[in-house]
Amino acid sequence: HPVVHLPQIGQHTTPWPPKRFARRLSAAATADSTRRHNETAPVLAEPALPITVAVFEAPQQVRLRQVGWPVLREGEVLVEVLGCTLCGSDLHSFTGRREVAVPTVLGHEITGRVVALGPAAAEGPVTTVDGSPVAVGDRVVWAVVASCGACDRCRRGLPQKCRSGVKYGHATLAEGRELLGGLGSHCLLLPGTSLVRLPDALPLE
Repeated sequence: HPVVHLPQIGQHTTPWPPKRFARRLSAAATADSTRRHNETAPVLAEPALPITVAVFEAPQQVRLRQVGWPVLREGEVLVEVLGCTLCGSDLHSFTGRREVAVPTVLGHEITGRVVALGPAAAEGPVTTVDGSPVAVGDRVVWAVVASCGACDRCRRGLPQKCRSGVKYGHATLAEGRELLGGLGSHCLLLPGTSLVRLPDALPLE
């Protein structure tokens, strides 16, 4: 497998900060959502090309790995990664200044396009923070943690500190759960993830 060298601290990385996207959301998002959800979402088959992730194995060592198409569970969403910012914590992990469980896929500031939806959970379909259903084709950004919504921290309004939360870009790889970071072709979004839809007119650059 090829070894991938990430940029050192201070080098330029492509600026795709989701926080800036969220601040620029407008009424266009609502119009895009209404139009899209009046259409029938396509059923996507397994892609011809395998999914690729950059697996962080040790300080200064990242290897590309191909993984299979995941079997989506209730309430899960598969997105194609359109952009991922390298956060300072990612660079600190890469250089060894920050301890992180390995192997993992780094990257937690991500923009993606929805390519597949798992079965709807009993409580209903996956929705964005404004309550509208998520559909194939939506461009989205999402919170760093998939939270349970039931623990004491979640009930206090601190879902990012959820006692059973899964943190994107920090989860240790497991079979069938390799797509929980932004440095890959796709990312798997788990139930309890807050999503924000981006309007079609909003560029990524």
